[in-house]
Amino acid sequence: EEDKARQAAAAAEADPETALAASLATISNAIQTFSSPLKLKPEEFEKDDDTNFHIDFIASFGNLRARNFGIPEVDTLTAKLKA
Repeated sequence: EEDKARQAAAAAEADPETALAASLATISNAIQTFSSPLKLKPEEFEKDDDTNFHIDFIASFGNLRARNFGIPEVDTLTAKLKA
């Protein structure tokens, strides 16, 4: 990686157009590498099952957000009813 960076810097000093072409080729390769579709699957959300702690998580982080923005916090039951 460092050798490529040094070569690119030397090429930029020698010929800016060649350096630009090399940079565009690198960017194009990166886009093709990282543009593969992500495989996402939805996670099941069960608010009536208290053993999975989904509602506790939502209530806790909702209250952290409430503290951050200065709005009233809610208890777990209220969060469960609104979820």
